[in-house]
Amino acid sequence: TVKEGAVIKDSIIFPGATIGENTLINKAIIGENAVVEDGCSVGIKENAEKKSSYCTDGISVVSGGITLSEGTTVYKEEMVTRGGRRSE
Repeated sequence: TVKEGAVIKDSIIFPGATIGENTLINKAIIGENAVVEDGCSVGIKENAEKKSSYCTDGISVVSGGITLSEGTTVYKEEMVTRGGRRSE
């Protein structure tokens, strides 16, 4: 489900995922049954403190079953899994 005002570019959204209102997603993979709540940003911003990339080619990943709380930012080349965030 993609709610009103969400903008998704060059991304893969798996079945059962929910994308909240006014959420921006770019070059990302959103896993099965993931929930990206309202106002989130995935793959839009660079992480100035990042030294190396867990993911490559600018792709961000939100694993299946993960819920991103309202307003969360997932940086370019960052991965969010049940084990936490990975960017190095």
